[in-house]
Amino acid sequence: MKKIVLLLFVLVMVFAFTIPAAAGGNGPGGGIGPGDGTGPIGGLGPIGSNGSGGTGSGISNGPGSGIGPGDGTGPIGDLVPVRSGQGLALVPVIQARQGPRINFTINGAIFAIGTGTVTITVTCGNKTAQPYIGYNKTVTVTPLTRYNLEDELTETPILFSGLTGGQLVSLNGTVVNGVWTVRRITVVPALDCVAVP
Repeated sequence: MKKIVLLLFVLVMVFAFTIPAAAGGNGPGGGIGPGDGTGPIGGLGPIGSNGSGGTGSGISNGPGSGIGPGDGTGPIGDLVPVRSGQGLALVPVIQARQGPRINFTINGAIFAIGTGTVTITVTCGNKTAQPYIGYNKTVTVTPLTRYNLEDELTETPILFSGLTGGQLVSLNGTVVNGVWTVRRITVVPALDCVAVP
């Protein structure tokens, strides 16, 4: 009797581990595909490399479709459902590295102020900003952005609300993945284009 109970126990355990494995991708269609929608249903395609160089199309979900572009623009760390074998599996989206961080310096006049943005008519700037000379460039401000009012001798901290259209300003910040984010905006009495690095 004990042998029969033991045998039944072993069979139940084998059955319990076999079914989830088949549902998780060991059944038909659970292989590795090219990620361009041409692979087997539920196949995992390659994930593109960091931002600009990625060519993979993410996780294949059958012919002609995919979840996430695989170019670093999709959700980070989310679990996405993928059909695999005889069931539905949750697969984490692999985090892509951000693009390079580029510094910018702009001198110009405030053209407009928005909610969380400032638009500057660019008079001069560093190499990153030079293509925008003579044009308006909108930059993003954050809670970490500092604002100063400069006179001939000192700089005084001010608030975002202290900015107004037409003020001459000098600002610097970083560009990451096409977003221009300002670290500092200084209202200046005159523009100094010679000193811009």
